[in-house]
Amino acid sequence: MIFPWQKTRLVREFYNNGILDQARTNSIAVALGLTDHQVTAWFAKKIQKNLKAQNEGPQTNTPLIGKYDVWEEPPQTEIVLNDVISTAESLEEYLGKQKPIREVKHGHTYYIFKSEFSPDPIDSPNGGIWTAVSKPGDSFDEFLSWKKLARAMTTGGFQENHLNVIGITLSREKFHVEVGVRIIDGLTDETNMAIARCMRHIMGVPQSAFYFDLNAPRLTLFPGE
Repeated sequence: MIFPWQKTRLVREFYNNGILDQARTNSIAVALGLTDHQVTAWFAKKIQKNLKAQNEGPQTNTPLIGKYDVWEEPPQTEIVLNDVISTAESLEEYLGKQKPIREVKHGHTYYIFKSEFSPDPIDSPNGGIWTAVSKPGDSFDEFLSWKKLARAMTTGGFQENHLNVIGITLSREKFHVEVGVRIIDGLTDETNMAIARCMRHIMGVPQSAFYFDLNAPRLTLFPGE
């Protein structure tokens, strides 16, 4: 589900991420309820506007793509959690006991890592979310199925009975949390909602503030309206 307040930001995220191909055009169109032609026209207008501003305005080194904030100081890492659970209820109960991180700033970028291992906090001072899905016979590349989880958490469309591994990593200057979760019965709608509620609780932000960019390895938080 795409909330009305997310539409402009959604288009901007896709635009900032670079190349506009047919698949991405269609994804944006479906999300926003527009036609492919309308999306393409929007991009063309934005590109022309940016080029005009670049040619007519003062010369700077500022790129046309969006820039994202990072913490000024590298975080000190403390791994405090790692557990195995099997149901949506136990996932919510387990994560619901953890202390929320109330000082997370809206608009900062939290990365989704394509790995079954927690990322080095030096590579992501803002923390992030890492995911993986495995089943017998999967190759290593197929194992890193983070996009499926992103779609599941926004559309509830991931119903495959795989062994799902979900990790949530949140970093602050002196605070770091890692949660390793194994869900044996697949990501059902109920499980998706439980994950969203847990993330909302840990990060201390409204559930509606979660926005996934399905074409780039990151999760961006925006304040809900």
